[in-house]
Amino acid sequence: MHGINSTRPKVVLIAEDDPGSLMVLATCLELEGYEAVAVTDGDTALACYEERGGQIDCVITDFRLPDCNGMELIAELCWQGSTVPISKEEDRLSC
Repeated sequence: MHGINSTRPKVVLIAEDDPGSLMVLATCLELEGYEAVAVTDGDTALACYEERGGQIDCVITDFRLPDCNGMELIAELCWQGSTVPISKEEDRLSC
């Protein structure tokens, strides 16, 4: 992730509707020094992305969310001009 201001933590937006997976992923990222913005649906993810206006460095999304699927969320972010890296997670995290 070149060009990111190194004086602030990298911010990762996580869209995951399973509370356990969301907590584990957010905690792991925070332990590594990232700021995790955890949301449970696509609409909230889009709202957070817009609110933060360029401060999101990466997006991790579940494929199945209550109000959309991960591909729809990715498409909407791209349509809005997002150039941040986006990762699509399957239903379960594997360690």
